[in-house]
Amino acid sequence: MGARPGSRVEAVLAARAAAGAPRRDAPRPGERLAVRVDRVLVDAAVAAEVLASASRGGRAGGPGAGPRLVEPRRWAFVAGPELPPDQRLALAETVAPLGAAIALEPSLAGLPGVVATDEGLVGSDDVVAGATPDVAALGALGCIPLRCGTDELVRLLAEPDLPTQVPATRFVRVHGRLPRWSAGFDLALAVLDALGAAAGALVELHGETIEALDVPGRLSLCGTLALAGIGAVVPPDARTRTWLAARRPAGAAEASATAASEPPAGAEWVEVDATRARPTALVGGLAGPRIDPADPGERPVVECVVGGRIEDLRQAAEVLRDRNARRGLALGIQPSSQRVLLHAIDEGLAADFLRAGATLLPPGARPGSTIEGRTRALTVPGGPTDLLANPAVVAASAIRGRLMEPEAMRRAVPRDTRLR
Repeated sequence: MGARPGSRVEAVLAARAAAGAPRRDAPRPGERLAVRVDRVLVDAAVAAEVLASASRGGRAGGPGAGPRLVEPRRWAFVAGPELPPDQRLALAETVAPLGAAIALEPSLAGLPGVVATDEGLVGSDDVVAGATPDVAALGALGCIPLRCGTDELVRLLAEPDLPTQVPATRFVRVHGRLPRWSAGFDLALAVLDALGAAAGALVELHGETIEALDVPGRLSLCGTLALAGIGAVVPPDARTRTWLAARRPAGAAEASATAASEPPAGAEWVEVDATRARPTALVGGLAGPRIDPADPGERPVVECVVGGRIEDLRQAAEVLRDRNARRGLALGIQPSSQRVLLHAIDEGLAADFLRAGATLLPPGARPGSTIEGRTRALTVPGGPTDLLANPAVVAASAIRGRLMEPEAMRRAVPRDTRLR
């Protein structure tokens, strides 16, 4: 499938071209532009590395002066559990005087991309730079996420723009209704199947299924594609703008649309049938073999982790409510931000999880394999023996102690079967 000028990414990058006035023509794929970046999102671990690299490379404010940020309000430093408390405190004391949007506040812990949306720090037409896959998921909002390494982030400390090569875009149209218990994770696998070998590609998602997906579902879809090395953008619509407006800080200016939500005539389409997006488990990562949870054979799991936004936790709680995780199985619940954790507590989901025998993990923690050579069922990637699946499949597997499809588990284990 070929690419052609006129995609949303090309239009937004043209509008953010730093040299002179914004371009009116769409840049060609492969062209290099100096693009103004609207928001830079980094967690504590990345921030420490970037600031240390800046100091070694002479981009700090001089001996003893510390780092110096150009346009500091576009930076968001997000707290996370990876750094020890003393190092996180020292880092917060370093960046707090710089005027960044978030200075590693413990109350705003979580994944940078999730915290940014929770706090209304991004708009649908923003160019966003970051180092973690959760930032790449912001393409679901219409943002243009740029995955950056340390050197590029160091450059953004002192300069407002970033040299960027305009990517070629492929257009994907998704139709059909998602089956019961399927989620953005499973739809992403259907998109990957239709694209074929497309690592490093950029796709623009359209179609009735995408329009019907809520914004968290789109974020899950784009986040999963990002883990597979594929950038994905969903042109913003009324649903996106309403969702963002509900999170915009009081007094924030209304964002204006940069690009139309419909591609020009003549686009070549990759067609995806959403009805084929059945709940699926992957062995060892997105490139690993696939297993049908409805017919998995005897594949026991000994540790399950459900991680994500509040919508992911709701899906898991629907399966777990009034049931117990299998005795001896470790079940962890990993909210993607502190605000997600608070929502889970307010809605009673945290109580459902604790009654089921789960443990609440720190917001935004990156799961590490604690049981070598064993199989875990996860909604987030970890060690080489992990099974990746959507939250409902992971929750069902935690109850049965083996990989299990949610509907089959519900028939086998009725509610009100908790230990008393």
